[in-house]
Amino acid sequence: MRDRALIMGICGLLATIAISADGQIMCPMGAIEVGDTQDQVLAMCGPPTLVQEWDQTRVAEADLPDGTFVEPLIVVPQPEWVYDYGPTRFVFFVRFENGVVSGLQTGNVPPPPALERDIPDA
Repeated sequence: MRDRALIMGICGLLATIAISADGQIMCPMGAIEVGDTQDQVLAMCGPPTLVQEWDQTRVAEADLPDGTFVEPLIVVPQPEWVYDYGPTRFVFFVRFENGVVSGLQTGNVPPPPALERDIPDA
């Protein structure tokens, strides 16, 4: 009986894997992938549980018409939406750049369900 409960727990965990082999995340209304827009993510996944945002400073290279070369600094906002659909699913993170999905990542594996054990009293 204990082995059956362990196997069922492992199968339940494997069924919750969010990122598929082709880089998609399954949401309640469909799959999202890199290149989708924020509106598409909202339509497929609903509103995020948490929104985090930070700015990334980058060097942009540019050739000016007069032949000079400059490397101005630009600031690129980096919003990340966090989705947490409950204790039986992985938390996943959707990172955007210029309103388009630039990265998908799953979070920590949820803890396995507690197994009932007979522990003798000491």
